[in-house]
Amino acid sequence: MEKINKIVEGANLSAKGIQELKDSSKEIGDIVTTITSFVDQTNLLSLNAAIETARTGEAGRGFAVVAEEVRKLADGSAHAAYRISQLVSKIISEIDKSVNLVISERQ
Repeated sequence: MEKINKIVEGANLSAKGIQELKDSSKEIGDIVTTITSFVDQTNLLSLNAAIETARTGEAGRGFAVVAEEVRKLADGSAHAAYRISQLVSKIISEIDKSVNLVISERQ
């Protein structure tokens, strides 16, 4: 009986650890959402800067280069955020499978 209790205790600890991983993964997802919001705002600022640069003509050419580089950085950040989001979704899916396996073995 003691051996069974240890197995059950181990399964409970595993389930708790897996749930903590899932919670952390969801927090990462929330951070990615925030980063995506920053990317959207940065793209809008870059677009506005490009419009203002076009209105200033030759005098704003140097600023146009800066605006374009900011846009490129925002695009790179958006791509990275998307990749992170995909990985977090995959991790959460695998965690769910593990949780379900532990639950089914406890019963």
